[in-house]
Amino acid sequence: MSLRMLKVASLMCLAFPLVAAADAPDLAMPMYCSGSEPFWGLTIHDAKTATYVWDNQPMPWKVRSIGHASGRPSTWRVVFEGKNREAFIFDEGQQGCSDSDSDTPSAFGLLLQDGEGLLRGCCDPKT
Repeated sequence: MSLRMLKVASLMCLAFPLVAAADAPDLAMPMYCSGSEPFWGLTIHDAKTATYVWDNQPMPWKVRSIGHASGRPSTWRVVFEGKNREAFIFDEGQQGCSDSDSDTPSAFGLLLQDGEGLLRGCCDPKT
């Protein structure tokens, strides 16, 4: 993980006042997120459950809380049970989020922290 990405994640943690899951119903669920190099996936099924996939091995995660940034209704923080396990989901605007493996831009960008690791990916509401 680069020092720059660690700083961004740290600043995002400070910028997010935590709002209870019931107060953040605007996060469309299920939400499917993924990234490449390395390949991984995260599906947030609802306000209580998620599935993280690493190396084709699905692992259930429990959602502890969902909040959003003050004044930013399209930026969310999802905290999962486990040490330093949270996702920051944000609207990418008109350009959308793109990874090297997709032809179609996704609606949202994602920074996913799992322990000491930090991953960057894209998300779309699952249809």
